[in-house]
Amino acid sequence: MAATSPSDTGLKLSLQVDGKHSRHRRSQHWRSRASGTSEASQDHVNRYIPMKTIAQQINWDFGVNGSLEIKNKNGKGIYFENSSGFWVKWEHDSQGYVMYYEDSTGYWSKREYDSQGNLIYYEASDGLIIDNRPKPSEDKVIEIDGVKYKLTKL
Repeated sequence: MAATSPSDTGLKLSLQVDGKHSRHRRSQHWRSRASGTSEASQDHVNRYIPMKTIAQQINWDFGVNGSLEIKNKNGKGIYFENSSGFWVKWEHDSQGYVMYYEDSTGYWSKREYDSQGNLIYYEASDGLIIDNRPKPSEDKVIEIDGVKYKLTKL
């Protein structure tokens, strides 16, 4: 996938999608590898240093280029950012369904689908969970006249 800037710099952004989930989490603290404890940023105690957006990292000129949109090889959007700094990330499964959504407000959602493309699981950062995944059936054993029978759910 590639996003190309029509500016006179000829900037071209090329990102690889390898199927792995590479979710970026912003945090007010970092974990010290040596001590395993959370410590505030080294330069300022309790100062939040936000992670740069993709547009900031590549010096995207919104005035010249408009919004930044990145699509995967199947044409599905995986990243969008506008001039106000609002961004959205999507992850898709092999069928093209959205499995993960995250935006710059901190909202996220996860989804799972069955083989027919029906949504069977949904979870979001606001606490909403909808779980319609098939539950494992519990086989029951009954005894009639001393003979045991195993019942299975159809």
